[in-house]
Amino acid sequence: MTSRIDYGAVETVPGTDITFRRTGRGRRSVLFVHGYLDGYTIWDDLITSLKTSDVEFVVLDLAGMGDRADAEGPLTLDRYADEVGQVADLLAKPTVLVGHSIGAPIVELVAAQRPGILGLVLIASIPLAGTHLPAAALEPFSRAAGDVEAMRALLLGATAGSREEGLDHMAAVAAKVRPDAVEAIAQAWNNGHPDGNAPSEYRGPVLLLPGTEDDVASIDSVKNQVAPRFAEPRYFAVENAGHYPHFEQYHVVAEQIDKFLAEILAPGSQWLVILSRPTLESFSAACTPDVTLRLSAAEEPVVGPAAVRHFFTITQTMYDSLAFVHEARDANRTYMKWEGQFQNKPVSGVTILSYNESGLIREIELYHRPYGQVLAFAAELTRRLAKP
Repeated sequence: MTSRIDYGAVETVPGTDITFRRTGRGRRSVLFVHGYLDGYTIWDDLITSLKTSDVEFVVLDLAGMGDRADAEGPLTLDRYADEVGQVADLLAKPTVLVGHSIGAPIVELVAAQRPGILGLVLIASIPLAGTHLPAAALEPFSRAAGDVEAMRALLLGATAGSREEGLDHMAAVAAKVRPDAVEAIAQAWNNGHPDGNAPSEYRGPVLLLPGTEDDVASIDSVKNQVAPRFAEPRYFAVENAGHYPHFEQYHVVAEQIDKFLAEILAPGSQWLVILSRPTLESFSAACTPDVTLRLSAAEEPVVGPAAVRHFFTITQTMYDSLAFVHEARDANRTYMKWEGQFQNKPVSGVTILSYNESGLIREIELYHRPYGQVLAFAAELTRRLAKP
């Protein structure tokens, strides 16, 4: 396949046949995972339309498709999640995952094992539990295997008809997929994964982008089978788009992804979302039952979701102003620097969130400076906590 984007050299995950490509430079990455019978070049128009800075964009081909059409099976959701996860791990930087069609449940499985994933963008998402269509509904794919014109007809039927330019290339990519792979991958998205029968293990922000004219991943399917499984789903229906919104209406999709990235990449944004959750139950869903807050302005820790939430409810109104100015992450911690005013004097500090293996917050560290403001904050905190 040829791309209009200069990705530079093809990279390989050491010891595997998993390949990926990068473009751009940044402290964060966005990793794109294509859909059924597709390949990495499907993202060209979308990537060139994105305006977010300080980000590198990464694309790959799933086994059995694209430039890896010769890869042998098994071609399963678990195999794909393992491969995408290896690429994400190799990037070694805060990452947003974007998945289309079968790529959507794949990136969810990846994120469920990596709590540090910043967010998910799910385009025309197939439910992780599968679609469970009758065998007859899958036969057109098998009959079209290896036939460019038949694949083009299927692709055209899956769109809203607003764009035909580029369909020939998509059909050629689809026709490269071996007949056995066409069937195996269809079984993967149709049968789904057992994890799809429970709430998602990924608790971070999610953007859902279905096409209004999509009969495969319909609006109803996304609203009723996909969205309810996530703790923080955002939703935007892409008008005049079928199953390929990122191809049919790439400018619209790029605008929505840019907005999402601006929201979730802003320093402290995800922590502020957790703090703003309206109920103790929803706040507790982000924490371990024994979550512990340790702070420089108090000798004793604050333990448990209810006590920690009460603490932040009180202290949020104590500052004259406060803004997060920098954020850094590794696999198990988030470090956030903040600056503001307290009692008409400058104050700054660091908030550190530590996570358990499931991505729940197990410890919060809160540090203030300068020393005089630590003492002043401690005195005011004691006064407010003493109120009945």
